Parts: sequence; C-alpha cells; structure tokens
Amino acid sequence: MEINYYNDFILKTSNDLQSDNEIVITQKIIKNINHIFSLSLTELSTQSYSSPATIIRFIKRLGFESYTDFRQKVSSSYIQSIPNEVANRGKSKRSLNILKVKKFYEEKVHCLESTYNHLNISALKDLANQLVQARSVTLLGDYHSLEIFYLLSITLNMYNIPCYIFKQKEVLLEHLHTRKEGDLVLHTLSKMANQHPYIFNKVAKNVLIKVSNKFFDYEHYYDKVYKVVDNEEDEYLSLQLIGNIIVYFISAEILGESNGQTKV
Repeated sequence: MEINYYNDFILKTSNDLQSDNEIVITQKIIKNINHIFSLSLTELSTQSYSSPATIIRFIKRLGFESYTDFRQKVSSSYIQSIPNEVANRGKSKRSLNILKVKKFYEEKVHCLESTYNHLNISALKDLANQLVQARSVTLLGDYHSLEIFYLLSITLNMYNIPCYIFKQKEVLLEHLHTRKEGDLVLHTLSKMANQHPYIFNKVAKNVLIKVSNKFFDYEHYYDKVYKVVDNEEDEYLSLQLIGNIIVYFISAEILGESNGQTKV
C-alpha cells in the first residue's frame, strides 16, 4: 500500500514532538502546506526561528532522507489527498443538510396534521361569513398573525371588501378611530385588550380568533370570540393552513351568493 506522506507527517507530529523548536517548525510547515514544495529551507528556518541544521535533524527523525525529500513527498501526498478531503467534507455537509431537511419536513407534516385534526369547521365557516358581511375589515395582531393576515387581505380586497393592515401603531390608532358601524376589526391576541384598551372602537365590531385553549381574562372586550381549533395540548399549529381554510370559506360564501346558491 502506497504511503501517504502528508497523513504520516500529520500523525507523527501529533504524537511525537520533542521540543519547542519542533512544535514551531511543524506549525510553520502546516501553515505553508499549500506551497510546501516551493518553501526553501532558508525560508522555513527564518519563519520558525530555527537553524537549518535543526530542521534537517527533525525531518530525518520523521523518516525522510533530506529536506528536499520531505518537500517532494509531502507535497505530492497532500495534493492527492485534497479531493478526498473536499469530498468527505461535501458528503458530511450533504448528510447534515439532508437530516435538517428531513427533520424540518417531519415537523411541518406533524404541524399540518395536528392543525387539521383540531380544526373547528363551524367556527371557521361562521368567521368567514362575518368577514364577507363586513363593510371593511381591519386586521390587528402580532408578527405571527401575518401568516393569516396576508392571505385574508389579498382575498378580501380581491372581492372588493376593503381590508387593512398597519405596521405603524400611530397610523393604526388613527384608522381605528374612523371605523363605523358595519366595519369589523379582527384580532388574534386578546391580551392586547389589556395592554391597549383604547384600540377598541365601540362602534365597529371586534372579533377575536383563538388558536389556543388558554382562557384570557379580557375576552369580554370582544363582540365575538372564535375558537377556530380545539387545541387541548396547546400544540404549535399551522396558521397558514387555518388562513387558507378561512379563505376557502370566504370564496365559497361569495361565489355561492353570486351563483344564487345556498350559503356554505
């Protein structure tokens, strides 16, 4: 079996360095390994603060005939080992990425299945009906609510039902003060009722979506509370799936009406 002198050098210097000089010489060789073939004895001597004689003794102790012999054999073996090292690193990264993707996929599938199994279809239908009947809809919640809100906003505006989302608190508050009878404000966080009681426009209809079984003390602020999932274990659920189903029932409501069909 052909000797890989580069691997042999790394193995020997990892276990058998007898002086500080040998440690420094080894460090400099490894640092310059990419161009070790062109690294002269004088250059290595200067970088390692060791005499040429010290370097040659060290090289011979490792089994090489001379510094030139060392440079040629180690350089050649190192070049041959590069594809294997790169390939091994690539395989390792691909294996790690595959595991991450598989885990992510399994978590998403579990999330979708849990959401589907816990859906409260009647509540979702009733909520869709409320949205369709509204003069306008304002969406109010946290960052996570955007998974539902963007879907609803696109759908409602497509069906000529004005739908609003505001990022700036000041603009949102100003907008809420202008809401009138027939307008609907859809909330996803009931705790906001305690933090910001002034967000409630008593003329507009305030509706809360709940995706948890936790009871909030401030639910009495809302005109209607929709528990759209039966989430006893308080699992992480897919808001996007919930949003898609609400969108489906909105479309069914509107298209059913336009075709003279019975409402869903």
